[in-house]
Amino acid sequence: MHFHRRSTGRASVVSSPDLPALRERFRMLVILVLCCLQLSACAVGEEDTTFGEINRIETLDETLQDPDFDALAEWAGKEHGSIKIESVLPPAAASVGTHMGQQQAHGGPTSQRELQRLRLQDQAVDTSLTNGHEPLHRFQEESAHSRGISRTLLQDSFGEADALLQFKAEIENYADNALDGWTTGNRSTYCSWTRVICDDELHVISLNFSGLNMNGTLGPSLGKLEYLEDLDLSLNILVSELPVEWGRLQRLQTLNVHDNFLFGGVPAEYGNMSSLRVLNVGSQGEFFNGSIPEELGLLSELEVLALGALFNFDAKQEYDYYPSNKMRGPIPKSIANCTKLWYLDFFGNNYLTGPIPREYGQLLNLEYLSFEQNNFTGSIPSELGNLTKIKFLHLGKNALEREFPVELASLSELEFLNVANNFLTGSFLTVESTSWSRLEKLFINRNNFRGGFPRAVTAMTALTEFELLHNEFTGGLPENLGQLANLQVFDFGYNQLDGELPDSLNNCTQLFLLRASNNNLTGTLEPLRNLSLLHYLYALNNRLTGTLEPLRNLSQLRELEVWNNTLTGTLDPLRNLSLLVLLTVVDNRLTGTLE
Repeated sequence: MHFHRRSTGRASVVSSPDLPALRERFRMLVILVLCCLQLSACAVGEEDTTFGEINRIETLDETLQDPDFDALAEWAGKEHGSIKIESVLPPAAASVGTHMGQQQAHGGPTSQRELQRLRLQDQAVDTSLTNGHEPLHRFQEESAHSRGISRTLLQDSFGEADALLQFKAEIENYADNALDGWTTGNRSTYCSWTRVICDDELHVISLNFSGLNMNGTLGPSLGKLEYLEDLDLSLNILVSELPVEWGRLQRLQTLNVHDNFLFGGVPAEYGNMSSLRVLNVGSQGEFFNGSIPEELGLLSELEVLALGALFNFDAKQEYDYYPSNKMRGPIPKSIANCTKLWYLDFFGNNYLTGPIPREYGQLLNLEYLSFEQNNFTGSIPSELGNLTKIKFLHLGKNALEREFPVELASLSELEFLNVANNFLTGSFLTVESTSWSRLEKLFINRNNFRGGFPRAVTAMTALTEFELLHNEFTGGLPENLGQLANLQVFDFGYNQLDGELPDSLNNCTQLFLLRASNNNLTGTLEPLRNLSLLHYLYALNNRLTGTLEPLRNLSQLRELEVWNNTLTGTLDPLRNLSLLVLLTVVDNRLTGTLE
């Protein structure tokens, strides 16, 4: 729409203006103009543009206070003679202009200052009309200036609101009406929207959408939030790739997306997130099958990298298996540059291959390191013995070969060690002692270890679980095995151990499960007489002798398998074991029944 000027009259110059009276009349005019502008803005839903007009009028007032204004006005009068004042005003403003014209015709005070004031006021009102359809952000920028806020700040802030609205548009559903308040109508209050945290300068710094059952896709919009520090999208139903545009978030410190249905992989552009401290991909499923980019090695601030299906930072924590990812290819050596890492997890991807980089021995701050359930080959790097802070080390369920490196015996902080389900050979420990005084869980089962029982284990008095089944250990059990008084699970089945059960086993009163199956054990069950907390006893396929009498007081026993031995006597000692649900005693010399 275009507006045409029309003449409203001509003013003559008076040498002695009554400036206070003129200012008062001008203020009245300003009030009416603002009212008209506010009504007009409300009609089109652009209330914020009024601040732009306030800024214009404040500028006029500052101009009128300028001590050099009279000289400028006098020069303008000489240069141009009389001044025409033309405008198209809203009705109320036009009537005020007419009223002032009438006062002038009756000899009211008019001066060069007054005429210049009116001219400036006329320009301001005309500009507000002709600019009525300019983009809203221009008025917001002028408003920000009038409030003492920088032009860039306000423009960026409303850009952040738009980015949030674009993100919402890509989400199909969510729980608890969490994003219902995210609307264009309250765009200016985005810092009070649910799940949004801003800093003092109105920049979005944190978004937490965890557990909202959100489904939909992830577009590039959040990549515009350049001040974002924390983003949590975990525990949702998002089906999407990770947007490459998020790689622009150089202030981002935490990115948590675990437990969704993302596909693809981690974009190489995420190596640009120079402030990133936590990247938790977690469990996504079989379609998260990309490779691990070398560029992650650029993340010098990184402390947590969880590319596996489980975040299990506590070595004492029991956990179930989660749906696996299917990331593939070798793991980058460049990750060794992320020397602030304390948590590094590749668990459960199945298709990660190649050797474990020896360079990972440089990650001296590591406390948690898991390669579990992949297809890594080669030997266990002896350089891992440099990880003096390591508490949790999981190398199980791979295709690792050769001997267990003795250098790891010096890891004095170790609480959990798992090398099970590999192709390791030789003796498990070739040293008489280790620094594993804090070790609580040790799993070396399903390998090709041979030689005698690793006697250094008997000094690991903090052990609660020790599994060495399915190996080729020979010889007898150590007499001082009873030093492991905290032992709850002891599984040495499917080896070639012989001799009798050591009587010191009676000291292991915390035992919950004892598996001695498929060995060449002899002697009696007498060393088990004090194990009152024992639930599961498996001693089948040995050469045990004697009676079942030592088991009479094991009132917690649920399962008992002793078939294919040379036990004698009756079943009567088992009669009062009311919790017993599984009993196999065939191929012995036992008599009687439990009926």
